[in-house]
Amino acid sequence: MGAAAAQGAVEAPTTDASLRIAQSNLTAVVDAVPQSFSLVMWLRRTAAVEPPAQVLDMPGSFELLVDSSTQTIRSRLLDAEGDSIELALPLRDGDGMVPRDEWILIAVSWHSGLGRFAGWARADSAPRAGASMISPGFVAAAPQDGLRLGRPDQPGGVAQPGIYGLIVIRDHELEVTDVEDLWTQRDYFGPYRLINTDDGGRLTGAEGAVWMTHHAILTAPSPAVTGAASVALPGSEVELDNYCLFNAGHPNSSVITAGQVIDSSAGADAFIFRSPYDVPGEFFVRQVPAVAGLPDPPVVPGRAPKLRQIAFGAPRDLIRCVVSANSRAARLGDAGEQTWPENYAHGFIDARLGTVAGVVNRPAGPNHKLRWFGFDAIDSPRQTGEVVLFHEPGPHRNFARLWSHSAYMSIGPGAGIWMAPDATFALKCRPEPGTLVTADAPLRLRAYVLRFPGAGAVSWRPVKAAAQDEIGTFGPVSTVDLAAATEYSYLLGPADAVEPAASRLVLDGDHTGHVNVGDAAYVSAGPGQRGFSIISEVLLDDQRTRITFEHWFVQSPGPGSSLVFGPWAVETLDYEWPALAETDPEVWRGLQLAAVGGPVVNFAWDAWRPDVAGIVFGLAGWGGNGYTTQINESFAAAIPAWMAALQPDVWIQAFAQQNSGASSMTDFRDVVRRALPQAEVAWLGDGEHYNATYALWHHYILDEAASAGAVAATLVTDPAIGTYLDQAVDGLRANGSHLSHRGNTRLAERWLQQLREAALPSPDLDGDGLVGVSDFLALLGSWGLCPPADLCPGDFDGDGEIGIADFDLLLGSWG
Repeated sequence: MGAAAAQGAVEAPTTDASLRIAQSNLTAVVDAVPQSFSLVMWLRRTAAVEPPAQVLDMPGSFELLVDSSTQTIRSRLLDAEGDSIELALPLRDGDGMVPRDEWILIAVSWHSGLGRFAGWARADSAPRAGASMISPGFVAAAPQDGLRLGRPDQPGGVAQPGIYGLIVIRDHELEVTDVEDLWTQRDYFGPYRLINTDDGGRLTGAEGAVWMTHHAILTAPSPAVTGAASVALPGSEVELDNYCLFNAGHPNSSVITAGQVIDSSAGADAFIFRSPYDVPGEFFVRQVPAVAGLPDPPVVPGRAPKLRQIAFGAPRDLIRCVVSANSRAARLGDAGEQTWPENYAHGFIDARLGTVAGVVNRPAGPNHKLRWFGFDAIDSPRQTGEVVLFHEPGPHRNFARLWSHSAYMSIGPGAGIWMAPDATFALKCRPEPGTLVTADAPLRLRAYVLRFPGAGAVSWRPVKAAAQDEIGTFGPVSTVDLAAATEYSYLLGPADAVEPAASRLVLDGDHTGHVNVGDAAYVSAGPGQRGFSIISEVLLDDQRTRITFEHWFVQSPGPGSSLVFGPWAVETLDYEWPALAETDPEVWRGLQLAAVGGPVVNFAWDAWRPDVAGIVFGLAGWGGNGYTTQINESFAAAIPAWMAALQPDVWIQAFAQQNSGASSMTDFRDVVRRALPQAEVAWLGDGEHYNATYALWHHYILDEAASAGAVAATLVTDPAIGTYLDQAVDGLRANGSHLSHRGNTRLAERWLQQLREAALPSPDLDGDGLVGVSDFLALLGSWGLCPPADLCPGDFDGDGEIGIADFDLLLGSWG
């Protein structure tokens, strides 16, 4: 039985807090275990109140509360006639009070066959309290309504203020040994995942856990049970559609299933999502996945001086850094317009916020409700005419094979827009508080466009406005002709053959002098209009020209199609906005593009501050597709073209597993190396996901990084990340496969900590391209211990000291 992710711990801030869960999510579970069951939960009280404070109840069946008048934790079990049996657990600290501001473990157990009702409680400041009774013939009733937390419905009831942690219902009774083992483990998920049967206990892990709640905070919960589900973030209110449950008796229950709350308090009295790991004291110990054989620490060092500067947050000049993966790099979701996109690059941006000077490879698009560093588009970018996204239906979709950073619905790894003649599109970047991107400093804008046969000209001009969706004020116009340098047009006729199965056109006559391998073909009119592909083979056979394409057109051309053949290239439009006056309200600076005389293709945008030492983060990847697919479904020459155009100094390569083996890390690294021979490469492994740890991938990067010339590190066994469930309850997950923005920031922070050790400086200390006397003198001048917090440029072996080993490494690089 799989684990489930629902909301994490929740806090009742007042005595009026209440939450009621739909009956259908609970009664089937308890009905299924009439002979024996147990309930285990964590509770952290923040106040003592009168009268007895309600923690939870299952109406007509079970009740748990804290009685400050008797200083006990009380539990009550009811039968069908309303008679009850009751336990009072005298859990008391040194002052004789039920503890506050610390975690309490509460366990209640019922065995119908023996008529045994038992309970226990534990806390740091109070010894274990227990109570039990035998009531032969007592038959516990099934709940008459769903679980209720906090203030019950009856008048005069009050809620226990505090944090309500994991609640688990199990299908068997417990013993005191189980409670002691749970307490000793300090594992928040112990009531769900602990197996202690080999030690005489009764806990059977996930197999015996039939119902559970308060075990995750998700920004993208599945709507499998309730329909649309809203995001949940630590510190936000519990809403009716973002509270999730695990229910073994429910056919839709899974790790990403939203449950059903039918009533809850709101406003100042609302339950609030809390991560149990945010609570002071570090009581709970995260578990780590079982991935054997990893080195300690799990890093592979290598020469990467620019990456080292990023790791220490001390760039000496402008550094461009691209992060690639699958959807974990390309994801656009932003927690309901409350955060930046939930992807790796924006995690690095948050982790290095004060040094961030801009962003690279923001995909072009008129879509609104899309947050992005600087290029926020909650209000839609301005456009006129026909502007079409690559992933929208139509022949233009083939342009997605020319770029990177696409969502899963594309046919290739690239995002961008196709602009019809006379269409316009404007994208603007705003200052970002806490970063180096400010209104009183210059801002460099870059738009990536495509030169191809059949293209029009792009007329562009700088624009600034008070908001993304405002027209604003324009600067002077520039025009760039994007047509191919040489073009050859051809109209398909009845004598020509169209062979989609072979990705081939057979043209009547000899056209070999006009059509070349590596050229592009664009369908400018007729069937398949707007289609695009690249030629992989040209052969003359009996006065017929066979033209084979790397990938066939999305919509096949045919008789009457006008084809234009010629070379293609990636072009950039660059403009440096000067600093704005302090009184200027138009702080959104950008460019407006217009298509003139033919279509224009726009892939992506950059914006960065050019006059500072800072970091420009960017991203690449394809949602739902691993590296093998990203390579195979691209036009081969396109990958090095867009990589070179982005001009990164550092390439961070995370995992991209779909339909790809671990060796695809090397395959993709090879492409990076060919396009960017001087770029530093880092292989980074993240943590466990719902469906796998991907242990083979973590082993691969640590085993192969040195021979690949890459720095490597992995977080799969990092205790600050933990297992999937630990991540989920800590608010680090969007869903089973993706991280929240909080999660991506946590990953980035931990990766950067590892890279302080793994990314070693270069022996070329003065940066003149040679290792010589000046570098030798600089090394001697810093001889001795090197504080860990320092960048230590001369500590080539990373041992925290500049000494003989570093001297030998410098001599070995002389010249």
